[in-house]
Amino acid sequence: AGMYASESYESVFIGDNAGGSSYNSYHSIFLGGFVAQYSPYSNKTTIIGDSAGQNAPSSSYCVIIGQDAGSYNSGSGNVFLGNSAGWGQTGSNNTFVGNNAGNGQKGSLNILIGKGVGYQQSYSSSIAIGNNVINNNHAQLNIGNVLYASNLYTGSAASSTPIANSKVGIGTNNPIDLLHLHKEFRDSLLLINLVQKLLHLQLKLFQYQLFHKHDLLLLLKVNRPL
Repeated sequence: AGMYASESYESVFIGDNAGGSSYNSYHSIFLGGFVAQYSPYSNKTTIIGDSAGQNAPSSSYCVIIGQDAGSYNSGSGNVFLGNSAGWGQTGSNNTFVGNNAGNGQKGSLNILIGKGVGYQQSYSSSIAIGNNVINNNHAQLNIGNVLYASNLYTGSAASSTPIANSKVGIGTNNPIDLLHLHKEFRDSLLLINLVQKLLHLQLKLFQYQLFHKHDLLLLLKVNRPL
């Protein structure tokens, strides 16, 4: 472990050939067989998992956990959790959770959660949740290829202020209104609304009949011949 990893001071190397040739990788932890090989300048980084973080130079300020996770990646400030998560990606400040999450993706500031999510996408500042789903634009939310949102906040300061031009789509990945429903969803909602109105009308009619039934009985009793 740590062979040819010169100038990698205050780092921990545990595992067969761990951190080999990863010189100038200080304040880091490399744990696993063949972990972080040929990954120089990977400072203040934690990489755990067999063959994780291989050939990933300058992978600083990262947390990479999972077999083959983060190998052949070239970004910094990333968090990869899952076998082969972040494999071959080139962005920075991403968070990928799930086996094969973010493989080959080229964007930064993304959150990808799910198996195979974000495969080879090139968008930034986006969120994708669900197995094998991807984004199709920058600053986009995609949940399960059903619920979408556009123009997510991309500022660098902490904020809870709503974005004026953000849009939400259900069944459409390109919403054009504040709330854009796919025709089938819209028709279903209209049908549900119509049924609700009919049920309400029927209830009112029943209440009316029940209320006036007493008046009708009184009228018949008064006019009954002696």
